[in-house]
Amino acid sequence: MVRLVIGLVGKFGSGKSSVMNYLKGRGFSGVTLSDLIIEVAVKKGLEPKRTVLQDLGNELREEHGPEILAKLALEKISQSGSDRGVIDGIRNPAEVLFLKSFPKFYLIELKASRKTRFQRLQRLTATALKYPKTWEEFILSEKRDLGSGEKQSGQRVREVLKMADIRIINEGLSEKTYQKNFRRLERLINKLL
Repeated sequence: MVRLVIGLVGKFGSGKSSVMNYLKGRGFSGVTLSDLIIEVAVKKGLEPKRTVLQDLGNELREEHGPEILAKLALEKISQSGSDRGVIDGIRNPAEVLFLKSFPKFYLIELKASRKTRFQRLQRLTATALKYPKTWEEFILSEKRDLGSGEKQSGQRVREVLKMADIRIINEGLSEKTYQKNFRRLERLINKLL
């Protein structure tokens, strides 16, 4: 039975994947919402570029309800056999509201400056289709993620950020900075458990 679920929200490149990988190394079952969308994109024969994934995520929410990705993620965590899970990439308030119905759910926001986030993304070349290559592409992608709130099923990260229970400043690019943040995160997780 799952005892604890951590949700991660943050602007593009804020370090959510690093935190998720850290928690997975500590026994958490991890699900990235964009990976769920990538699975659907591959089945449909679509190229998994960021704009394609954003559109497809919006379509899934429109067809199956705005909380569909959170439901699928929680199912995967439950099936994993782990008593704790982490969900990376929450982008819609309905996902948070659904997950808050779970007894021990906490939403953590990761914060970093635009400059730091862009520099991090420039280092990630292995999955080049997914990441913007220029500053202009980065800004457009960020604006789209933040959303205007017009569509209930759309990308609405701006609203989700306001729903966070905990905020972690994740500024800096060095290994020392990451280790400091991971120690802080470890103390936090021990408290939550």
